[in-house]
Amino acid sequence: MVNFHYVCSYFAFNYFRYLKRTLPSIMYMYISFLVLAFLGSVFSQNNQRVPPNPCPTVFGYYYDNDGSIFAEILVPNDGSKVFKMEVNTSYIGLFDERSRPRLTLDLITPKDYLLEARQLTYKLTFTKQEAIPRITQIKFNNRIYCRGPSEMLTSAGVTDLWVFKETRLQTFTYYPDQPSRPEATTKPTIPPFIPPRTTTQYPWLNPAEENVRPAPLIDAPQNDPNCGISDRTLNLITDGMTSVQNEFPWLVALYQWKGLNYEFRCTANLVDTTHVVTVGSCLKHFKANLVKTEDILLVFGKSRLRQWADDSNSVVRTVSKVEVNPDYTQYTAHGDVAVLTLKKPVQYSRFIKPICLWGDSNTDVQQWTGRYGTVAGWGKDDYQGEFLVDAKKVEMPIVSENTCLMSNREFSKLISHNTFCAGERNGRGPCTGDIGSPFMLEMNGKWYLRGLVSKAIVDKHESRCTLDEYTVFADVAKYSKWISRTLNNIPIPILK
Repeated sequence: MVNFHYVCSYFAFNYFRYLKRTLPSIMYMYISFLVLAFLGSVFSQNNQRVPPNPCPTVFGYYYDNDGSIFAEILVPNDGSKVFKMEVNTSYIGLFDERSRPRLTLDLITPKDYLLEARQLTYKLTFTKQEAIPRITQIKFNNRIYCRGPSEMLTSAGVTDLWVFKETRLQTFTYYPDQPSRPEATTKPTIPPFIPPRTTTQYPWLNPAEENVRPAPLIDAPQNDPNCGISDRTLNLITDGMTSVQNEFPWLVALYQWKGLNYEFRCTANLVDTTHVVTVGSCLKHFKANLVKTEDILLVFGKSRLRQWADDSNSVVRTVSKVEVNPDYTQYTAHGDVAVLTLKKPVQYSRFIKPICLWGDSNTDVQQWTGRYGTVAGWGKDDYQGEFLVDAKKVEMPIVSENTCLMSNREFSKLISHNTFCAGERNGRGPCTGDIGSPFMLEMNGKWYLRGLVSKAIVDKHESRCTLDEYTVFADVAKYSKWISRTLNNIPIPILK
């Protein structure tokens, strides 16, 4: 290989000879100064110390467009919904807080390709360019893909630094007017010391184990034999029918302590003697708690909100634990499911019974398109803006995902493969305050919990729900395994 310094020196020598013959002396001196300054910067950059690469198939050092050096890391996409990348580095020297080098780690695979990408690309940038660190470990989703030695310990000392990047993947189905791909960006120039990547194989992975998933500990929720049985089978609800007492004995009114008294917040559903299920959006805003666990009061055995404390049939319980599904996101119905554990179990009676949970089989909601279900609960009256005294119910059909999306493009922001839409767009349906209300399907004389009221299109002029649009439900069936593990206090595995 021709030496880089030799080529530059040869070029500079001959170029100066040419300038000296053709230019006046003053102009010659000025241009010579500029050329020497440029060559000095080139030599200093090329002399920049780049440590040896212990894992050339996993990462490499590159020149960026501004001449700085960065590391590009490639790891296989394991199909997880959460990407956790950790990189350990080793620097020569000791640094205080002010002089300490900074590391920045970014996932640069275009977001539109994250689902289909076979490998993910990360960019590691170094603020202290005069000293590029050794990369001593690369870990992705708790699996180590690269290990290398630290810097040799000398009188100058060694500093180890760690950087972490977590990305949560949200999968939504949408139909843009004009589908497009992100424009290709210019690939940074590869410096001479970067060995080419000649393979996309990953020998450190055992091919037989790549698609291994932990076996489910519990296949489906264990329903009580008497679940889902209503005293009356009749056919919240704006323009809905009033629910009679005991018709849906699993309905639970969730109250919040407001300093002077308890105020109704949302509807929950009894699933066994110690647990109720509702939506995460009733209790959390992103990761922040909207309601303290100790401020929650659950009222069982009531279909009327007023005078619940004086009713001999009503039972109240406090809550010891709140578990919100880790996939929950604030502005969509995706993962909008929560399980609350009671401090003291309730006893079943004529007024208090559990609803049946959906099993983990037959979870494709699209095959139920056109099937009518019943939604019941306490919401705000759309005309008076006050919470309903009596629980109301309404029947509404499940509609296909495509029908929902094509009816209003705003639904592309609200739905995912773990949600479904229902309604008739006729001014009847769940509205403000109905979150957590169950979407129930009756089968073989029992009621099953299929969905939870989660989101609706908002009228931007009146700041209230639009009942001429479909309602979005969190699909409880898609979370049956998570609910089963939560009910049985089984830790949820980190790796999926």
